[in-house]
Amino acid sequence: MDAHEWDRRHREEVPASGSAPDPDVVEFVTALPAGRALDLGCGAGRHALWLALHAWQVHAVDFSTAALAASVRAASPLPRATRDRLTWVDADVTTVEYRPEYDLVLACDLHLLPESRRGLLRRAAGALRPGGTLIARTETIWEEETGTHGSPCTPEELADDVRDLVTIVASRPASVETPAGIAGAGPHQPRAGALLVAFRRSVGS
Repeated sequence: MDAHEWDRRHREEVPASGSAPDPDVVEFVTALPAGRALDLGCGAGRHALWLALHAWQVHAVDFSTAALAASVRAASPLPRATRDRLTWVDADVTTVEYRPEYDLVLACDLHLLPESRRGLLRRAAGALRPGGTLIARTETIWEEETGTHGSPCTPEELADDVRDLVTIVASRPASVETPAGIAGAGPHQPRAGALLVAFRRSVGS
């Protein structure tokens, strides 16, 4: 989908305030010291907000102005010190280049075809400082969910996109989150997304 379609989707699906972060993100980020984070395709900001609340300085990027507006609204009740740790960037994550200055890069639930995904993940890996962590995951696809535009891939395919650039920490099926309005049983059967956690090698390693 293009930016206009995502704008429409975000306007129609007004997110609940304080939406919880992905459990895989929480699992791996909790063990990291806070630093500078880049959230690619931040959507309504659930990961960016959670990171800022845990003392991370966050650059959150999305090309949907409706998503960024929802993110700003969700951040408005937070303490000023937390809001000051957030920078919202209106840009297309598939074309922007980044300096290697981040301790953490997230690329979660992006809807991309394989070549675009590979290019994005390689730029994401390049945005890491030596020793920085990359967390990427593809979206869980619900077989009878309407309006889903996913590009599912295997954990191995996700890892192969950047295997020559990073050291793989985890490559596995992602945790399954049940979206609002879909029961966990019945005709709606999940196809788990893929999860990749990796770190950028230090110079000379």
